[in-house]
Amino acid sequence: MTDTHSKAPKPHASKTPVSNVSASTNGTLPSPQAANIVATIDCGSNHFKIAIYDCSVTPPKLLCKDKVEVRLAEGTTEENRNISEAALERATRATAYFHELIEEHNATSVYTVATAAIRYAEDEANDQKSLNIIENSLGYTIRKISGAEEATLNGYGILFDDPNAKGTFTSIGGASQAAGQITEEGQITNLMEMQLGSLTLKQQKSRGDNLDATIRKEFEKAADQLCQCLGSVLHISGSLFYTVARLGVKETNGIGIADKLDSDLLIDSDRMEEALTHIQQYDEGSFLDISNSELGEFLNPQSDTDINYFKKWADKWLEDVMPRIDTIPIGALVLQKFIQIINPTAIILSKGNLRKGIIYALMNGHDISDLKSQRLDEPPPSSPSHSGPTLPALGQGLAHQTDRAASHVAPAP
Repeated sequence: MTDTHSKAPKPHASKTPVSNVSASTNGTLPSPQAANIVATIDCGSNHFKIAIYDCSVTPPKLLCKDKVEVRLAEGTTEENRNISEAALERATRATAYFHELIEEHNATSVYTVATAAIRYAEDEANDQKSLNIIENSLGYTIRKISGAEEATLNGYGILFDDPNAKGTFTSIGGASQAAGQITEEGQITNLMEMQLGSLTLKQQKSRGDNLDATIRKEFEKAADQLCQCLGSVLHISGSLFYTVARLGVKETNGIGIADKLDSDLLIDSDRMEEALTHIQQYDEGSFLDISNSELGEFLNPQSDTDINYFKKWADKWLEDVMPRIDTIPIGALVLQKFIQIINPTAIILSKGNLRKGIIYALMNGHDISDLKSQRLDEPPPSSPSHSGPTLPALGQGLAHQTDRAASHVAPAP
Protein backbone atom coordinates (compact mmCIF):
# COMPACT_ATOMS: atom_id res chain seq x y z
CA MET A 1 0.00 0.00 0.00
CA THR A 2 1.19 3.47 -0.80
CA ASP A 3 2.22 5.64 2.10
CA THR A 4 0.12 8.74 1.55
CA HIS A 5 2.43 10.84 3.69
CA SER A 6 5.23 10.48 1.18
CA LYS A 7 3.47 12.47 -1.56
CA ALA A 8 0.46 14.52 -0.63
CA PRO A 9 0.95 17.76 1.31
CA LYS A 10 -1.15 16.89 4.31
CA PRO A 11 -3.05 19.71 6.05
CA HIS A 12 -2.07 18.39 9.48
CA ALA A 13 -0.48 15.34 11.00
CA SER A 14 -3.19 12.74 11.35
CA LYS A 15 -2.63 9.02 11.14
CA THR A 16 -0.57 6.93 8.80
CA PRO A 17 -2.88 5.05 6.44
CA VAL A 18 -3.41 1.45 7.38
CA SER A 19 -1.44 -1.41 5.98
CA ASN A 20 -2.98 -3.73 3.39
CA VAL A 21 -5.48 -5.56 5.52
CA SER A 22 -8.97 -6.77 4.85
CA ALA A 23 -11.57 -4.33 6.03
CA SER A 24 -13.82 -7.19 7.14
CA THR A 25 -13.07 -10.72 8.23
CA ASN A 26 -16.54 -12.13 7.75
CA GLY A 27 -16.21 -13.04 4.10
CA THR A 28 -19.97 -12.75 3.65
CA LEU A 29 -20.23 -9.75 1.33
CA PRO A 30 -20.54 -10.51 -2.39
CA SER A 31 -18.42 -8.54 -4.85
CA PRO A 32 -20.37 -5.87 -6.73
CA GLN A 33 -20.93 -6.32 -10.45
CA ALA A 34 -19.17 -3.10 -11.32
CA ALA A 35 -16.75 -1.79 -8.73
CA ASN A 36 -13.01 -1.79 -8.41
CA ILE A 37 -11.21 0.90 -6.42
CA VAL A 38 -13.84 2.82 -4.47
CA ALA A 39 -13.13 6.00 -2.52
CA THR A 40 -15.58 6.95 0.22
CA ILE A 41 -15.48 10.40 1.79
CA ASP A 42 -17.40 11.68 4.81
CA CYS A 43 -17.40 15.48 5.03
CA GLY A 44 -18.38 15.54 8.67
CA SER A 45 -19.06 18.41 11.01
CA ASN A 46 -15.82 17.81 12.92
CA HIS A 47 -13.54 15.71 10.72
CA PHE A 48 -13.33 15.03 7.01
CA LYS A 49 -12.48 11.34 6.49
CA ILE A 50 -11.55 9.23 3.51
CA ALA A 51 -11.29 5.46 3.04
CA ILE A 52 -10.34 3.78 -0.23
CA TYR A 53 -11.18 0.13 -0.83
CA ASP A 54 -10.42 -2.48 -3.45
CA CYS A 55 -13.92 -3.86 -3.98
CA SER A 56 -12.90 -6.38 -6.62
CA VAL A 57 -12.03 -8.84 -3.84
CA THR A 58 -14.15 -10.39 -1.11
CA PRO A 59 -14.07 -9.10 1.55
CA PRO A 60 -13.15 -5.59 0.35
CA LYS A 61 -9.54 -4.66 1.01
CA LEU A 62 -8.83 -1.36 2.72
CA LEU A 63 -6.07 0.37 0.77
CA CYS A 64 -5.90 3.73 2.48
CA LYS A 65 -7.68 5.74 5.12
CA ASP A 66 -7.06 9.13 6.65
CA LYS A 67 -8.82 12.02 8.30
CA VAL A 68 -8.35 15.75 8.77
CA GLU A 69 -9.72 17.79 11.64
CA VAL A 70 -11.80 20.50 9.95
CA ARG A 71 -14.29 21.52 12.68
CA LEU A 72 -16.79 22.68 10.10
CA ALA A 73 -19.48 23.21 12.75
CA GLU A 74 -17.25 25.16 15.12
CA GLY A 75 -18.89 28.40 16.16
CA THR A 76 -22.29 27.48 14.77
CA THR A 77 -25.41 27.64 16.94
CA GLU A 78 -29.13 27.12 16.54
CA GLU A 79 -29.39 30.83 15.79
CA ASN A 80 -26.50 30.92 13.30
CA ARG A 81 -25.76 27.89 11.16
CA ASN A 82 -23.42 29.70 8.77
CA ILE A 83 -20.04 28.06 8.29
CA SER A 84 -17.10 30.34 9.01
CA GLU A 85 -14.47 31.33 6.48
CA ALA A 86 -11.77 29.73 8.65
CA ALA A 87 -13.64 26.42 8.67
CA LEU A 88 -14.11 26.57 4.91
CA GLU A 89 -10.40 27.15 4.44
CA ARG A 90 -9.64 24.06 6.56
CA ALA A 91 -12.21 22.11 4.55
CA THR A 92 -10.74 23.04 1.17
CA ARG A 93 -7.24 22.06 2.30
CA ALA A 94 -8.59 18.69 3.38
CA THR A 95 -10.51 18.02 0.17
CA ALA A 96 -7.57 19.08 -1.99
CA TYR A 97 -5.51 16.49 -0.13
CA PHE A 98 -8.24 13.88 -0.60
CA HIS A 99 -8.28 14.62 -4.35
CA GLU A 100 -4.61 13.70 -4.48
CA LEU A 101 -5.30 10.42 -2.66
CA ILE A 102 -8.09 9.59 -5.11
CA GLU A 103 -5.76 10.19 -8.05
CA GLU A 104 -2.87 8.35 -6.41
CA HIS A 105 -4.97 5.22 -5.88
CA ASN A 106 -6.66 5.44 -9.29
CA ALA A 107 -10.11 5.25 -7.75
CA THR A 108 -12.70 4.21 -10.31
CA SER A 109 -15.66 5.33 -8.18
CA VAL A 110 -16.00 8.07 -5.58
CA TYR A 111 -18.81 8.45 -3.06
CA THR A 112 -18.76 11.70 -1.11
CA VAL A 113 -21.36 12.81 1.42
CA ALA A 114 -21.76 15.89 3.59
CA THR A 115 -23.55 15.61 6.90
CA ALA A 116 -25.11 17.83 9.56
CA ALA A 117 -23.02 21.01 9.35
CA ILE A 118 -23.67 21.41 5.62
CA ARG A 119 -27.24 20.17 6.02
CA TYR A 120 -28.09 22.77 8.63
CA ALA A 121 -26.19 25.53 6.81
CA GLU A 122 -28.20 25.00 3.63
CA ASP A 123 -31.57 24.14 5.14
CA GLU A 124 -31.66 26.68 7.97
CA ALA A 125 -29.26 29.47 6.99
CA ASN A 126 -29.76 29.35 3.21
CA ASP A 127 -26.00 28.95 2.82
CA GLN A 128 -25.64 27.59 -0.70
CA LYS A 129 -22.02 28.60 -1.29
CA SER A 130 -20.16 26.48 1.28
CA LEU A 131 -20.85 23.14 -0.38
CA ASN A 132 -19.89 24.52 -3.79
CA ILE A 133 -16.57 25.80 -2.47
CA ILE A 134 -15.75 22.41 -0.95
CA GLU A 135 -16.82 20.59 -4.13
CA ASN A 136 -14.53 22.75 -6.26
CA SER A 137 -11.59 21.90 -4.03
CA LEU A 138 -12.34 18.16 -4.12
CA GLY A 139 -12.99 18.17 -7.86
CA TYR A 140 -16.08 16.02 -7.38
CA THR A 141 -19.72 16.59 -6.57
CA ILE A 142 -20.74 16.07 -2.95
CA ARG A 143 -24.13 14.79 -1.87
CA LYS A 144 -25.75 16.51 1.13
CA ILE A 145 -27.45 13.61 2.88
CA SER A 146 -30.48 13.74 5.13
CA GLY A 147 -30.50 12.83 8.80
CA ALA A 148 -32.24 9.56 7.97
CA GLU A 149 -29.66 8.68 5.34
CA GLU A 150 -26.81 9.50 7.72
CA ALA A 151 -28.27 7.24 10.40
CA THR A 152 -28.88 4.47 7.86
CA LEU A 153 -25.30 4.54 6.60
CA ASN A 154 -24.02 4.43 10.19
CA GLY A 155 -26.14 1.34 10.76
CA TYR A 156 -24.80 -0.28 7.60
CA GLY A 157 -21.30 0.49 8.86
CA ILE A 158 -21.94 -1.61 11.95
CA LEU A 159 -23.28 -4.45 9.78
CA PHE A 160 -20.15 -4.22 7.63
CA ASP A 161 -18.04 -5.37 10.57
CA ASP A 162 -20.68 -7.64 12.14
CA PRO A 163 -23.44 -8.90 9.79
CA ASN A 164 -25.16 -10.47 12.82
CA ALA A 165 -25.40 -7.22 14.79
CA LYS A 166 -28.82 -6.26 16.10
CA GLY A 167 -30.21 -3.74 18.57
CA THR A 168 -29.79 0.02 18.90
CA PHE A 169 -26.89 2.03 17.51
CA THR A 170 -25.76 5.62 17.98
CA SER A 171 -22.93 7.97 17.07
CA ILE A 172 -22.27 11.67 17.60
CA GLY A 173 -20.61 14.17 15.32
CA GLY A 174 -19.75 17.82 15.55
CA ALA A 175 -23.32 18.99 14.88
CA SER A 176 -25.70 16.07 15.44
CA GLN A 177 -26.30 12.68 17.01
CA ALA A 178 -27.62 9.84 14.87
CA ALA A 179 -29.35 6.72 16.14
CA GLY A 180 -31.48 3.85 14.93
CA GLN A 181 -32.07 0.13 15.25
CA ILE A 182 -30.94 -2.99 13.42
CA THR A 183 -33.65 -5.67 13.23
CA GLU A 184 -33.21 -9.43 13.42
CA GLU A 185 -33.36 -9.44 9.62
CA GLY A 186 -30.60 -6.85 9.33
CA GLN A 187 -32.90 -3.97 8.35
CA ILE A 188 -32.17 -0.42 9.53
CA THR A 189 -35.25 1.12 11.17
CA ASN A 190 -36.43 3.62 13.79
CA LEU A 191 -34.11 6.34 12.53
CA MET A 192 -33.36 9.38 14.67
CA GLU A 193 -31.51 12.65 14.30
CA MET A 194 -30.90 14.81 17.37
CA GLN A 195 -29.30 18.23 17.03
CA LEU A 196 -26.70 17.34 19.64
CA GLY A 197 -23.20 17.82 18.31
CA SER A 198 -19.97 18.04 20.27
CA LEU A 199 -18.95 21.35 18.69
CA THR A 200 -22.35 23.02 18.87
CA LEU A 201 -22.80 21.92 22.48
CA LYS A 202 -19.31 23.22 23.25
CA GLN A 203 -20.38 26.59 21.86
CA GLN A 204 -23.52 26.57 24.00
CA LYS A 205 -21.53 25.63 27.09
CA SER A 206 -19.12 28.53 26.52
CA ARG A 207 -21.99 30.99 26.61
CA GLY A 208 -23.43 29.48 29.79
CA ASP A 209 -26.35 27.47 28.39
CA ASN A 210 -27.75 24.56 30.40
CA LEU A 211 -26.57 21.52 28.43
CA ASP A 212 -28.77 19.13 30.42
CA ALA A 213 -31.83 21.08 29.29
CA THR A 214 -30.65 21.17 25.68
CA ILE A 215 -30.02 17.41 25.59
CA ARG A 216 -33.34 16.72 27.27
CA LYS A 217 -35.20 18.86 24.72
CA GLU A 218 -33.76 16.90 21.80
CA PHE A 219 -34.43 13.53 23.43
CA GLU A 220 -38.02 14.56 24.11
CA LYS A 221 -38.50 15.18 20.41
CA ALA A 222 -37.34 11.62 19.77
CA ALA A 223 -39.19 10.09 22.73
CA ASP A 224 -41.41 7.80 20.64
CA GLN A 225 -38.41 6.33 18.83
CA LEU A 226 -36.31 6.10 21.99
CA CYS A 227 -39.05 4.11 23.73
CA GLN A 228 -38.68 1.43 21.06
CA CYS A 229 -35.01 1.06 22.05
CA LEU A 230 -35.64 0.24 25.72
CA GLY A 231 -33.73 -2.79 26.97
CA SER A 232 -31.86 -3.47 23.72
CA VAL A 233 -28.16 -3.97 23.08
CA LEU A 234 -26.48 -0.64 22.33
CA HIS A 235 -23.81 -0.39 19.62
CA ILE A 236 -21.62 2.70 20.02
CA SER A 237 -19.78 3.93 16.94
CA GLY A 238 -18.20 7.10 15.66
CA SER A 239 -14.88 8.53 16.77
CA LEU A 240 -16.00 10.64 19.74
CA PHE A 241 -18.40 8.16 21.34
CA TYR A 242 -15.91 5.36 20.72
CA THR A 243 -13.12 7.33 22.39
CA VAL A 244 -15.36 8.23 25.33
CA ALA A 245 -16.40 4.61 25.76
CA ARG A 246 -12.79 3.40 25.62
CA LEU A 247 -11.95 5.81 28.41
CA GLY A 248 -15.00 4.42 30.21
CA VAL A 249 -13.57 0.93 29.87
CA LYS A 250 -10.39 2.16 31.51
CA GLU A 251 -12.40 3.79 34.33
CA THR A 252 -14.45 0.67 35.00
CA ASN A 253 -12.02 -2.20 34.94
CA GLY A 254 -8.53 -0.94 34.20
CA ILE A 255 -8.32 -2.21 30.64
CA GLY A 256 -5.66 -0.18 28.83
CA ILE A 257 -6.85 2.24 26.18
CA ALA A 258 -5.24 0.21 23.40
CA ASP A 259 -6.56 -3.17 24.55
CA LYS A 260 -8.65 -5.06 22.03
CA LEU A 261 -8.56 -2.26 19.50
CA ASP A 262 -8.95 -4.81 16.72
CA SER A 263 -12.20 -6.25 18.04
CA ASP A 264 -15.44 -4.99 19.45
CA LEU A 265 -15.61 -4.47 23.20
CA LEU A 266 -18.57 -5.64 25.26
CA ILE A 267 -19.21 -3.44 28.29
CA ASP A 268 -21.56 -3.62 31.27
CA SER A 269 -23.95 -0.68 30.88
CA ASP A 270 -24.24 0.13 34.61
CA ARG A 271 -20.49 0.35 35.05
CA MET A 272 -20.15 2.42 31.88
CA GLU A 273 -22.78 4.90 33.07
CA GLU A 274 -20.87 5.34 36.33
CA ALA A 275 -17.59 5.85 34.47
CA LEU A 276 -19.15 8.51 32.25
CA THR A 277 -19.84 10.61 35.35
CA HIS A 278 -16.09 10.70 36.06
CA ILE A 279 -15.20 11.47 32.44
CA GLN A 280 -17.44 14.53 32.47
CA GLN A 281 -15.10 15.99 35.11
CA TYR A 282 -11.97 15.47 33.00
CA ASP A 283 -9.78 18.46 32.26
CA GLU A 284 -6.41 18.74 30.55
CA GLY A 285 -4.63 17.64 33.73
CA SER A 286 -6.73 14.47 33.83
CA PHE A 287 -5.64 13.47 30.34
CA LEU A 288 -2.00 14.17 31.17
CA ASP A 289 -2.27 12.02 34.30
CA ILE A 290 -3.67 9.12 32.26
CA SER A 291 -0.99 9.55 29.62
CA ASN A 292 1.82 9.58 32.18
CA SER A 293 0.36 6.56 33.95
CA GLU A 294 0.29 4.54 30.76
CA LEU A 295 3.74 5.77 29.78
CA GLY A 296 5.20 4.69 33.10
CA GLU A 297 4.25 1.08 32.43
CA PHE A 298 6.45 1.03 29.33
CA LEU A 299 9.59 2.82 30.48
CA ASN A 300 11.25 -0.59 30.83
CA PRO A 301 9.62 -2.83 28.23
CA GLN A 302 10.24 -6.51 28.78
CA SER A 303 9.59 -7.68 25.23
CA ASP A 304 8.89 -6.67 21.65
CA THR A 305 5.22 -7.21 22.46
CA ASP A 306 5.39 -4.50 25.11
CA ILE A 307 7.06 -2.11 22.68
CA ASN A 308 4.50 -2.76 19.93
CA TYR A 309 1.67 -2.39 22.42
CA PHE A 310 2.95 0.97 23.56
CA LYS A 311 3.45 2.24 20.02
CA LYS A 312 -0.10 1.29 19.23
CA TRP A 313 -1.42 2.92 22.38
CA ALA A 314 0.58 6.10 21.75
CA ASP A 315 -0.70 6.39 18.19
CA LYS A 316 -4.32 6.00 19.28
CA TRP A 317 -3.86 8.40 22.18
CA LEU A 318 -2.39 11.15 20.02
CA GLU A 319 -4.91 10.60 17.24
CA ASP A 320 -8.16 10.05 19.14
CA VAL A 321 -7.87 11.49 22.62
CA MET A 322 -5.66 14.57 22.73
CA PRO A 323 -7.44 16.49 19.90
CA ARG A 324 -10.75 15.92 21.70
CA ILE A 325 -9.88 17.12 25.19
CA ASP A 326 -12.48 19.88 24.92
CA THR A 327 -15.30 17.70 23.56
CA ILE A 328 -14.80 14.35 25.36
CA PRO A 329 -16.59 15.51 28.57
CA ILE A 330 -19.50 16.76 26.42
CA GLY A 331 -19.65 13.48 24.54
CA ALA A 332 -19.65 11.65 27.87
CA LEU A 333 -22.64 13.70 29.03
CA VAL A 334 -24.70 13.01 25.89
CA LEU A 335 -23.83 9.31 25.91
CA GLN A 336 -24.69 8.99 29.59
CA LYS A 337 -28.11 10.61 29.08
CA PHE A 338 -28.76 8.32 26.12
CA ILE A 339 -27.85 5.23 28.16
CA GLN A 340 -30.04 6.36 31.03
CA ILE A 341 -33.05 6.64 28.75
CA ILE A 342 -32.83 3.37 26.81
CA ASN A 343 -31.32 1.27 29.66
CA PRO A 344 -29.42 -1.15 27.38
CA THR A 345 -28.79 -4.74 28.37
CA ALA A 346 -25.19 -4.39 27.17
CA ILE A 347 -22.97 -1.95 25.30
CA ILE A 348 -20.82 -2.91 22.34
CA LEU A 349 -18.09 -0.65 20.99
CA SER A 350 -18.21 -0.95 17.22
CA LYS A 351 -15.67 0.17 14.66
CA GLY A 352 -18.40 0.66 12.12
CA ASN A 353 -18.61 4.05 10.44
CA LEU A 354 -20.35 5.88 7.63
CA ARG A 355 -17.64 5.09 5.09
CA LYS A 356 -17.93 1.39 5.79
CA GLY A 357 -21.69 1.84 5.50
CA ILE A 358 -21.31 3.10 1.93
CA ILE A 359 -19.24 0.03 1.03
CA TYR A 360 -21.75 -2.27 2.75
CA ALA A 361 -24.64 -0.71 0.82
CA LEU A 362 -22.72 -0.98 -2.44
CA MET A 363 -21.77 -4.61 -1.87
CA ASN A 364 -25.30 -5.62 -0.89
CA GLY A 365 -27.11 -4.15 -3.86
CA HIS A 366 -28.62 -1.06 -2.26
CA ASP A 367 -29.26 1.74 -4.70
CA ILE A 368 -26.83 4.47 -3.66
CA SER A 369 -26.28 5.77 -7.17
CA ASP A 370 -27.36 9.25 -6.07
CA LEU A 371 -24.47 9.27 -3.58
CA LYS A 372 -21.93 8.68 -6.31
CA SER A 373 -19.72 11.68 -6.97
CA GLN A 374 -19.26 13.03 -10.45
CA ARG A 375 -16.01 14.61 -11.56
CA LEU A 376 -16.63 18.29 -12.10
CA ASP A 377 -14.84 18.19 -15.46
CA GLU A 378 -17.06 15.37 -16.78
CA PRO A 379 -20.66 15.46 -18.05
CA PRO A 380 -23.28 14.03 -15.67
CA PRO A 381 -24.11 10.36 -16.26
CA SER A 382 -27.53 9.16 -17.37
CA SER A 383 -29.72 7.93 -14.54
CA PRO A 384 -29.31 4.14 -14.21
CA SER A 385 -32.28 1.92 -13.58
CA HIS A 386 -32.13 0.04 -10.30
CA SER A 387 -34.62 -2.20 -8.56
CA GLY A 388 -32.71 -2.69 -5.33
CA PRO A 389 -33.53 -1.18 -1.94
CA THR A 390 -32.85 2.51 -1.49
CA LEU A 391 -31.87 4.67 1.45
CA PRO A 392 -34.83 6.26 3.26
CA ALA A 393 -35.77 9.79 2.34
CA LEU A 394 -35.66 12.58 4.86
CA GLY A 395 -38.71 12.33 7.10
CA GLN A 396 -39.20 8.58 6.77
CA GLY A 397 -38.38 7.27 10.21
CA LEU A 398 -37.00 10.51 11.60
CA ALA A 399 -38.06 11.42 15.11
CA HIS A 400 -41.26 13.42 15.44
CA GLN A 401 -42.45 14.82 18.73
CA THR A 402 -45.89 13.83 20.01
CA ASP A 403 -47.51 14.54 23.35
CA ARG A 404 -47.94 10.84 23.99
CA ALA A 405 -44.32 10.05 23.17
CA ALA A 406 -42.95 12.93 25.22
CA SER A 407 -44.74 11.59 28.27
CA HIS A 408 -42.43 8.55 28.26
CA VAL A 409 -39.46 10.75 29.16
CA ALA A 410 -39.48 11.67 32.82
CA PRO A 411 -39.75 15.39 33.65
CA ALA A 412 -36.53 17.23 34.28
CA PRO A 413 -35.69 17.57 37.98
